[in-house]
Amino acid sequence: MSGRIRGGPAELLHDEVLAPQFGFESRHLLRHYVAIEKTLAAEYVRMDLITQEEAHRIAALLDAVGPDTLSAQPGANMSDIAFALERHVEAGLPAPVTHWHADRSRNDLQACAQVMYGRDQLARFASALLELGAVVVELAQQTCDLPMPGYTHFQAAQIITPGFHLAALSEHLLHTHARLLNAYDGIDACPLGAGAMAGQELPWDRDRMARLLGFSRPQPHALTAVASRRWSAELTAEL
Repeated sequence: MSGRIRGGPAELLHDEVLAPQFGFESRHLLRHYVAIEKTLAAEYVRMDLITQEEAHRIAALLDAVGPDTLSAQPGANMSDIAFALERHVEAGLPAPVTHWHADRSRNDLQACAQVMYGRDQLARFASALLELGAVVVELAQQTCDLPMPGYTHFQAAQIITPGFHLAALSEHLLHTHARLLNAYDGIDACPLGAGAMAGQELPWDRDRMARLLGFSRPQPHALTAVASRRWSAELTAEL
């Protein structure tokens, strides 16, 4: 990823866009970037481009990274978290690992980290929804014999119970949960291996990389993998 860009970003771009994004990603996406880097290192080992010992050194340096370890520096890392991780590892290695950067792009790396974050947030929300549903069902069972007025058009219409009303809420929560699971299945495709926009040259095992990162499958089309953020709109619509 390094070596082709000689100048840093403009001050306005750094202050208003890159630095805030760097801060957010270092707080919320860093562990995903680390997992991706480890997966790439494992693939380099499989392809005999780096040794197992070199991969272990890289992994150890990645494990030592925390939100306060990296900082957005326009001159040193382009205020980009992927470049910052790269510089951090390079500085800690006893000797350069020449092929560690072979045939890779930050485009699919960033897309992968972002969808991993979105997927985790969706899973957390779905889990919280189930917990809420369990509480609602328990409360419904406790109040199924307690009479209360049921209103329609702002007027008392029929005698119901809190349990009846809460059962309707529980049904709605389950329906929403099912929609969230469907959305999860839709975004559970790994962008890694798509390269800058049109694939990569080395024989990357995209199925293996997807499994190592907890995805059910790789994203089939490279351009969609790196250029589309459709999943963010879909998750927002569900939430």
